[in-house]
Amino acid sequence: MARTTLLTTSDPALNAYGATTIDRSALTKGKTIVGTPVFTQSSSAFRSGYRSMTNIGDYVEYEELLTAGTWALVLETVTAASGGTFEVYIDGVKVATNDTYIASGGGATRTETTGLTIAATGKHTIRLIVIAKNAASSATTCRISGYTMTRTGA
Repeated sequence: MARTTLLTTSDPALNAYGATTIDRSALTKGKTIVGTPVFTQSSSAFRSGYRSMTNIGDYVEYEELLTAGTWALVLETVTAASGGTFEVYIDGVKVATNDTYIASGGGATRTETTGLTIAATGKHTIRLIVIAKNAASSATTCRISGYTMTRTGA
């Protein structure tokens, strides 16, 4: 299924009116590319359409321009028998925990977190960091395909 970035951080409408949807369905391979968020990383690799983090403490971090209001975050991950657990932080505040372990079968998974409050319009940091592994998992590998944020209220 093809996906389109609905509004990028370089879109002038964002500064004037504010974004209602940010779609990062294919996370960037590089550090700064026009139309994608600023990206920093610690020991992550881009493989087959997802960002893979393999050790506790590994993270990916994005800066997004978000308008004040209530938001929903949908994470797109890949589950596997080697899946680890990661936390999502917005501006240093934990907003979600996601366990990517599955005993067998694995595959694409979408997880939604609603009711996220962004107090002020401006640049916000989204960090996804590996914290642990499921007791049954063979590793701590977290595979993140992307995320979508949708403004759901004022």
